[in-house]
Amino acid sequence: MEFDRFTLEQRSVLMAANAMDSTLLITGATGTGKSRLAHEMHLNNPRRSSAKFFKINLATLSENLIESELFGHERGSFTGADCRRVGRLEQCQGGTIFLDEIGDLPLRLQGKLLDFMQYKRISPVGSNREIDVDVRIIVATNRDLRKAVEVGEFREDLYHRMKVFHVNLPSIHDNKKTLICLAEAILLEISQRASRNNLFFSEEALNAIGNYTWPGNIRELLHAIEYAVAMSTTAEIKFSSLPSDVRDATADQHSELRETMAMIDAPISEEFEKISNTLDTLYTLKFDIDKNYYKTRDIFEKSYIERMLRLCGGRVNFTSRLIGLNKVTLIDKMKKHQIDWKVIRCGALPEHKQQHLF
Repeated sequence: MEFDRFTLEQRSVLMAANAMDSTLLITGATGTGKSRLAHEMHLNNPRRSSAKFFKINLATLSENLIESELFGHERGSFTGADCRRVGRLEQCQGGTIFLDEIGDLPLRLQGKLLDFMQYKRISPVGSNREIDVDVRIIVATNRDLRKAVEVGEFREDLYHRMKVFHVNLPSIHDNKKTLICLAEAILLEISQRASRNNLFFSEEALNAIGNYTWPGNIRELLHAIEYAVAMSTTAEIKFSSLPSDVRDATADQHSELRETMAMIDAPISEEFEKISNTLDTLYTLKFDIDKNYYKTRDIFEKSYIERMLRLCGGRVNFTSRLIGLNKVTLIDKMKKHQIDWKVIRCGALPEHKQQHLF
């Protein structure tokens, strides 16, 4: 399993869910890899991996079709049912069913699914017989199920039954290291399918992948790498082989960075040593603490950078030197936390000079 994609807490949840063979709820925006994770969980479950894995996208089916697809039906049970059909749950005996877009499941069928999850029995449409079925359920959605429960669009008992083990997948651009690891894993998969071993990204291509925002998340990344492999005639996947959207965005970022660097203050003056020597006695940094470690880390980082920029009069060059952080890295973190150095610099300048910054 690609554990590098997940936080330590998420890894623990996934491993526990597989160990308990329990229902897993996966949430996240479209394209964040919910289907991919569900399949990985199936393949890494020693009890289920040798059996079938079925995916059903509930958003693409009508209520009647969903019921028939899941539970099956008897001949003549409704108009058009000219033969008996075995449902996916019964077909998948011993395996895993992945229900994508669970938030779109009609209320009536939510109750029927809850009954199955509790008793592991199904009754096909139009039948009085009950069938024992041993199937693991993994569900996913990009909707906020808690809000859906509040407005009466989703059953609260089913929601709590599903979310015992819950993982939320963030956008892949939120963590550059994870993004690069994922891109290299996808390249390995595609190269094996295409019988083109030993493919690798050039440094320029990796930088472009790491700096692109990937609004389509993993799905867009997958398609981009498939395109790059198809367009590359060598083992090295070069920047020129990437899709134009990725290349154009990288060019725009380089242009923006050059403009930003041109506006940043000139070399450090003798003030540096003065501020550096008195820094320890200047202030105590105060910031809010969240129960989540990663959120607390981001809150601290933003507060720290803002405070240091104010201390240095909004001068990015000066701040970078003072705190020992690479200038480009500092600018990236300022963008991440939406810190505008010009606003801070403006507050430190006399009024007649402020207009030149904007």
